[in-house]
Amino acid sequence: EIDQFDDIHAVYLIAADDTGGHLGSLRLLRTDRPHILGSLFPQLCGGDVPRGPKVREVTRLCISPSAPRHHRRPIRNRVISEMVDYALDTGISALTGVVTVHFLEQILAMGWDCDQLGKRMAMCGLELGAFCARVDEHTPHKLKRTGIYAGASLTTSSKSQAALAMMVPA
Repeated sequence: EIDQFDDIHAVYLIAADDTGGHLGSLRLLRTDRPHILGSLFPQLCGGDVPRGPKVREVTRLCISPSAPRHHRRPIRNRVISEMVDYALDTGISALTGVVTVHFLEQILAMGWDCDQLGKRMAMCGLELGAFCARVDEHTPHKLKRTGIYAGASLTTSSKSQAALAMMVPA
């Protein structure tokens, strides 16, 4: 699926198994350009939409439907861990997103410095909310305390090991 935000500025983090098969992925959008929260859902923010060169919007976090149920959470955690490492490596200091309230509750409970940006609203047939998670050198440790941050020491079966690649569209 491709939308108007898939351009040369979007970054994709992809977890693959040892054969190159998709396990999980997410997309990061610059917020100093059109992005989902700023362009489509600004009403989810109680104030200004967070944006700027050090802010990225997390979209399309997905786990392969073929991944066994017991591997889904470790794959999700690995993708989130790599996103945090990518943010730290590239100077990103905040991550925003629009999610269902069910996932918003999970994001807020992950242990990082994260706030809900405004009121939850029924939109597009779903109850949605927006978040902003701040990223700094303490974030991996905070996420590790709650079992989210996998870092380089993730140990799972070879089928579910997440080899991450960054893809930038041509």
